[in-house]
Amino acid sequence: IKNSSIFSFSSFTILSCCTHTERKQESITMDPYQEPHLPNYMKDDKVSQETKILMSSLPADKDFMGYDLYNYKGCWYYPNTLQAVLDVQKHFRPRNTDIILASLPKGEKGVGNMGK
Repeated sequence: IKNSSIFSFSSFTILSCCTHTERKQESITMDPYQEPHLPNYMKDDKVSQETKILMSSLPADKDFMGYDLYNYKGCWYYPNTLQAVLDVQKHFRPRNTDIILASLPKGEKGVGNMGK
């Protein structure tokens, strides 16, 4: 990409790019009042009343797109993710034979190779 521009408006962002080999102009029309598609973890449709009461007492902030985040025990969570964390804490009962496998998510180039 030789030239790029980022235009920010109140409800959406448009990234405009052009290259030397191809000078094509694309137009995208977005309704700033239309709710964009949200991943399930960012929604609040599965939050119990008990969790809503808890969320009202937690430190809160917004992400870069303006969606709610809540600080619970030192970590920031979207509402549905917080509900999942609370459900696991309430219902998960470890057994001696359990094996828990966890890893960091890796992008296409892997962690530590960003931009290489």
